[in-house]
Amino acid sequence: MIVLGWLQTDPWLLKTFVGNRVSQIQEITKSYCWQLIKSEQNTSDLVSRGLSAENLVNCELWWKGPETFCYSLPHSEVTLDSKSDDFTKELKTDSERTLKLTLNCYFE
Repeated sequence: MIVLGWLQTDPWLLKTFVGNRVSQIQEITKSYCWQLIKSEQNTSDLVSRGLSAENLVNCELWWKGPETFCYSLPHSEVTLDSKSDDFTKELKTDSERTLKLTLNCYFE
């Protein structure tokens, strides 16, 4: 959920390391619709949760994927607690977002 929150944030609001990666991901995946897949619907979690090979053969989730992949469902917004430490620690502070530009002009 943290990364999905970052992907919905303007990269310039994030600290440099995360902001640069978010910017790259947003650029490469402009047309993608990012959605949260709950653990119980995540096919990559099946084996790590102990599903045997025998049961995997008959597992509909494994062969067809989660329902959100099968049907045209409305995009569900990711709601993230804006006070979550994992999310906010990558946001720039006000002082990090401030840019002071001083121009010295000399005329002869």
